[in-house]
Amino acid sequence: MSEKAPILFVKPAEEISFKGNYNSNLTSYLMLRNLVDQPVCFKIKTTASSFYCAQPNLGVIKAKNRIVIEVQARPYKCTAMNFKDHLFLVQAIVMKKDASDYIQAWQNIENPAEIMNHRLKCKFEFTSSET
Repeated sequence: MSEKAPILFVKPAEEISFKGNYNSNLTSYLMLRNLVDQPVCFKIKTTASSFYCAQPNLGVIKAKNRIVIEVQARPYKCTAMNFKDHLFLVQAIVMKKDASDYIQAWQNIENPAEIMNHRLKCKFEFTSSET
């Protein structure tokens, strides 16, 4: 069985890095680039939604265009060990011509194989905090 061609390029490809004091907001960025000649709908999910905020976390990228997503790790008094298993999932589908918006496009998925799934690990480089 041949693997389906990707519809989005995700940068960074493997891990999203946060650097700074874990008692303050840490910001990182994802770049999503549409690789196809049709609009692509995307969603960004995480295994720890209380720790992160991604803006925008869903939407449409026009053909051959790109979007930058701001991802914030919320302040939390804990150690890096708590973050080692946090993951992000970027999902994408090609928007069908009969879909009026991205909500309808996600609701009309006929086959789960239509969904591109791209996983990212979280990496933290904490600096010492003076509180």
